[in-house]
Amino acid sequence: MLGRDLGEWGHSRTPLRNAMPASMMPADVAEALVLDWVQPLDAERDRETVPLTDALGRVLAAAVPSPLDFPHWDNSAMDGYAVRYADVQGAAADHPVTLTVVEEIPAGQIPKVAIQPGQAARILTGSMVPTGADTIVMQENTQRQVDGPKGPVSDHRVEILTAPEPQAFVRHQGSFRQAGEPLLAAGLEICAPEMAVLAAAQCTQVPVYRRPRVAILSTGDELVTPDQPLQPGQIVDSNQYALAAQVTLAGAAPLCLGIVPDQPGALKTAIAEAVAQADMVLSSGGVSVGDYD
Repeated sequence: MLGRDLGEWGHSRTPLRNAMPASMMPADVAEALVLDWVQPLDAERDRETVPLTDALGRVLAAAVPSPLDFPHWDNSAMDGYAVRYADVQGAAADHPVTLTVVEEIPAGQIPKVAIQPGQAARILTGSMVPTGADTIVMQENTQRQVDGPKGPVSDHRVEILTAPEPQAFVRHQGSFRQAGEPLLAAGLEICAPEMAVLAAAQCTQVPVYRRPRVAILSTGDELVTPDQPLQPGQIVDSNQYALAAQVTLAGAAPLCLGIVPDQPGALKTAIAEAVAQADMVLSSGGVSVGDYD
């Protein structure tokens, strides 16, 4: 964002006039001059709110706090059985522990039964851990028993063949983030993972920086637009399209201002108009030492 008047050229904090011949400027010095003029977007003045569906590729202007605990409740990281660790800590393949299965808990349903000593609940990945259970035994370490081909859940028993670790495969409420803690930091570019986090946090309106406006103009009497017939000696202005594409990919908004002839007055007017409506100006052409540059 060029925050200084063009008349200040050569008067930045970087001494330029005595550092090189007037006709030449090394790239690193030019870069330093441009960066010296940059005025960052303001988090308050240059903020806007967009729907989540339009937030991809934007930059967060403010931190997003977590409105919820993540996970929202204790849940299972595995398909298996929710148990009391005290019941199964001595389980082994040659000495299995048999528990009565009192409930099956699909994902999205609230457990209805508290687990008592000697009991277990069939549980699926993402399901809420029932009251009384503190450990998940993955189903690969169990052997299910059923009294009858289609008996109710309360008729089922399960053998625990391996002693689990305490708290195994329990994802505890708030273990990733607790409500009120920062979820995403300001200044972060919103990519696919951030979109998922914002959606999970039910953040449907997102505070972002506005897109910087970048004016693009091409200079040269020999240039024509792609839709014009090409005459001998002319070339098509392809730079403007390439620069506009790069600006868009960088997250800014290009303002294509067309072709400016090799006339100092016309160029001065075009740049003044570009500065008036954009944060940055990119010009292409006229940068050599020829008579018309």
